[in-house]
Amino acid sequence: MHNIREIIKDALQRFGIHYEEITASSTDEGKTIVLAKKNCPVLFEDFIQFIKQEGFKYNSYFCPTRNRIKIDVNLAI
Repeated sequence: MHNIREIIKDALQRFGIHYEEITASSTDEGKTIVLAKKNCPVLFEDFIQFIKQEGFKYNSYFCPTRNRIKIDVNLAI
């Protein structure tokens, strides 16, 4: 399988999702994406649909410290 970081980066670019960084997830071997403030909700939904179709699981949440939405993405087991 390809590198999870590269798959995520390619999908973010394909769907036009603006992000600030992709880091190692603190909870598992996945990645955490910090989204930029302005993103189209429809494109975001398309990105999430792609992630699910590719067999990843995700958890999105608002991070008050960064004032940003974060998404944890990892392989579904």
